[in-house]
Parts: sequence; C-alpha cells; structure tokens
Amino acid sequence: MESQYCLYYKNDRLQFGWIREVRKNKPVILPAQGKEFSCSSNRLEYIWNGSAFQNEKETLAYLSEKTDETIARSTEIELDVIHDLCETGIPYTLEDLADNFLDDPENGWSRVSLLINIKNDRKYFQQKKSQFFARSQEEIQKLEEELEKKRENERRLVKEKEWVELLRKSELPDISTDDTDHWNTFLHRILNFLRYMEHSQERDYFSMLFQCQVSESIVTERRLLEVLAVAGIKLSWGSLILSRVDAHSAYEEEELAAISEIKTSDIWNGFYDVETRDERHLSTYTVDNAETLDYDDAISLEKKEDGWALRIHIADVASFIGKENPLFKKGESRMSSLYTIKETLPMFHPDLSENIFSLRENSDRPALTFEAKIDLTGDLTAFQLYRSIINVDQNLS
Repeated sequence: MESQYCLYYKNDRLQFGWIREVRKNKPVILPAQGKEFSCSSNRLEYIWNGSAFQNEKETLAYLSEKTDETIARSTEIELDVIHDLCETGIPYTLEDLADNFLDDPENGWSRVSLLINIKNDRKYFQQKKSQFFARSQEEIQKLEEELEKKRENERRLVKEKEWVELLRKSELPDISTDDTDHWNTFLHRILNFLRYMEHSQERDYFSMLFQCQVSESIVTERRLLEVLAVAGIKLSWGSLILSRVDAHSAYEEEELAAISEIKTSDIWNGFYDVETRDERHLSTYTVDNAETLDYDDAISLEKKEDGWALRIHIADVASFIGKENPLFKKGESRMSSLYTIKETLPMFHPDLSENIFSLRENSDRPALTFEAKIDLTGDLTAFQLYRSIINVDQNLS
C-alpha cells in the first residue's frame, strides 16, 4: 500500500508534506520538520502516491530525501524545449505534460519535479486552476521585460538605501557618471515627498527609507531638510510651506465641477439635514483687516428684556463639503489659508473662499451660530449651537 504525499502552501511558499490521515474531510499533513496540521483545500497544490513505511520516522526521512532529490531534478528539466513542443492556446494537465516529456511519467515525484520547475519559472507556462497553457512569444517577451524592470527596481532600491544611510550620517555619496540621472531624480522625489507628505504617492516608500512617520510631520520635515542640505539643496522651512501651497494650488476637473455645483446650490439645504434658522433680521458685523476677502466669522448683539443675546456666526463650510466631496481632501491638504507679505493663498478656490463661503455684507450666507444668553448682571445663563442664515450689515475693519 502506498502513502500520499503533497505540495502545500505555507507563507506563500510551496512545502512538501506527508498526508498522515484525513480528519473531518481535511488532510492531516506532517511536514519533514514541524508539527502536523489540518490543511484546507485552498492551500493544497498537488497530491501524489509514493512509498509507504512502517513508522513515522522512516516516512519523514524518506520525505526529506525525496524532497531534496525532487528539487535538484527539477532544475535539470529543459522547460524551454517542452514549451517549444507545445501549442499555444491548448490546455495541458500536469499528467499530459508528464506523459509527453518525462522518462518516468507514472512516478509522482517525477511529475512534481516538473510542476516545481513550471512554478519557479513562470515564463513559459501560465497556470489556470489545474491546467497549463504555453505562453506566446509576445507574452514571454512582456514577462522578460517586466522581470528586467523588477530587477532594475531592486538594484535602484539597494542604491537608494546606501545613499540614505550616508546622507543621514551627513556624508555626501560618491555619485558615478552612470548614476547621475538616478541621483538627481532621487533628490527630486524627496522634494515631492516633502511637498505632499501624507498625500504623496511614495509616502510608504520614503517613510520606510528614512525611518520616519508622516504623522510626526515636524520631525520628518526637519530630517529631510537636513538630508537635502547635505546633498547641496538648501531649503528653508518657510520655502517648503510656500512650495507645498503652490503644489496644491491647481484644481482638477472633478474639483472644478464640485465648485460649480456649490455655486448653484440652495443655501437653505445644507449637506447635513438639520434645522436652519432665519436670522437675517439681526444687526450683524464682521471685524477683520481691511485687506480681508474671506470673512469667516461675524458677531451680533441683541437686547432682551432680561439681558442680551450674544451670537457668534461662523461661515458654514461643512454644509457644502462633505467627506466624499473631492474638495474635502483639497482643504485637508491645505489646512488653512496662508498669508504672506506679497499675497494671500486661500484654503479653497477664491470663488468659494472669497464669495460663497465668505460672510460678505448684504449677502445671504449660511452660518453655524453659537448663541449665548447673558443676564443684566453680565452672567452667562444659557447657550446653544445651531445652523442659521444671516445677512451681514457691514464688513468692518
């Protein structure tokens, strides 16, 4: 009586095992080294029959010996010759290939040596479930190009790790003529990572390379600015902020469409379904610098019989821009408007920040209102928060 052996996946790698028994419809596998385990069908690649032995020790010794022998034999199989003798587009089972091309096709270990070769060198055959298809020359060429690209990326990664290690020691790498373009591109990529940080397409890569966290932005910025300085690129933190704002200034077509939709939306129907109070009758004012265009807060004071109602109105941006809106990420990346001596760089597009969202005088605008009730002695007695529509009487400086 023969025993059953198998190839199974563990940590995405093929391993050899002996099927000791079947328990609850699952094979119980004992590897050459390690403990037995119940294997699910999706982890099994192939099962075949082999010699049986009287005890576990002899079986595992046989398994270990045949494993080494099978792996060695797999490297001797001329897979390119087998491929050339197969027709493209025709499905072959492992047994078909073994019958046609192996000296001992009935031997399970011999078939497995062929299977391992196909698995290790995917250039010649494509596997679909239990069938194999010979690849066309076009497919082979494409795979070779992808493989070369992968090898080149691995070489570049090794080189970039070496450069970073030296730069972090404040040592300038010795760049060969062949590596000059790669070096300049690498520095440019670091600059882009600094500009975009959390939104950078290479965020995970550079976080790994420099052993930093984008959540610790100040520490990360300082580390990368120091590295760039060693490389001869002196960039101040202020210049970085300006370049970051400039990098986010362009608006994509999807964002422009969202802006257009907001400009034509009904101010009474906000993004959030909450009651909106009409407070356009109140005497309301903003107080800002004379140059201000984006008025984001206003104040009103109403006399009551038992005291006053003090209201602070905040421009209601959230009712127009939910988390699914493409402008949400734009605002998140900018965080706030930036004021410089030369110009103001608004958080949102000027059509919004200086118009629709701005509490401009003589214009109906949605707001989030904080109302505080103050008695005749000046004590705060109650407060509430609600959405409202206001109309500012005057933008004061």
